[in-house]
Amino acid sequence: MSSAIRRAPVASGGFLSQLLLGFWHGVIAPFTLIGEIINQVAPNALPWKLHLYETQAAGLAYDVGFYVGLAGGPSIVWSRWSGRG
Repeated sequence: MSSAIRRAPVASGGFLSQLLLGFWHGVIAPFTLIGEIINQVAPNALPWKLHLYETQAAGLAYDVGFYVGLAGGPSIVWSRWSGRG
């Protein structure tokens, strides 16, 4: 006997989960954009479809997290990488 576990999307969570989801999507946005371009040029090259922005997370918390991640994510990664030496 199997029972399916139904989970609510992370985007439907509270303020903090939407903020963190938006931040994560902002950090990985440059890679997602490259994946979307590949999907447009060669539709069967990647085994999945990518979307730059989570459409189910329409809220202020997600938007703020997304833009903070987009602006601050690459600089955080760069500062950690360039600090090693």
